[in-house]
Amino acid sequence: MAKKLFLLVALTFGITTHAQAQDKKILDSLNIVYNTAKHDTTKIMALCDIAYEYRNSKPDTCIILATQALGKSEKINFEMGKGWAMNRIGSGNYIKGNYPEALAFYQKVLPIFEKIKDKKGIGSTLNNIGNIYYYQSNYPLAL
Repeated sequence: MAKKLFLLVALTFGITTHAQAQDKKILDSLNIVYNTAKHDTTKIMALCDIAYEYRNSKPDTCIILATQALGKSEKINFEMGKGWAMNRIGSGNYIKGNYPEALAFYQKVLPIFEKIKDKKGIGSTLNNIGNIYYYQSNYPLAL
């Protein structure tokens, strides 16, 4: 029994450590992209991706970074950046359990993604809206 327990703990620790190493590699790569980007739009999208990587472990950091990306996007009128920044702000709030705030961002961003015909953004946002309604037990709207 003790061997099985040890094996389970060792396996769990190994998976967790591997996942954290993967996350660090991804964040390191995204930070390099952000710091070396020559175009504002590339920096904004990298910042959105960095925010996304923090959504589960540090949702407040996700929201802060995505808010910065939103401000930069608004300054240069970059619709795709606005859309993904707002999506990430919604995701951070969703993870925190702040469903009304997350839903508000998702509902604001959906028309942006529709306007620029970003199918990935539309799908992601509709999925996120459905998840919120599901967790609120509002199954007709979740569908």
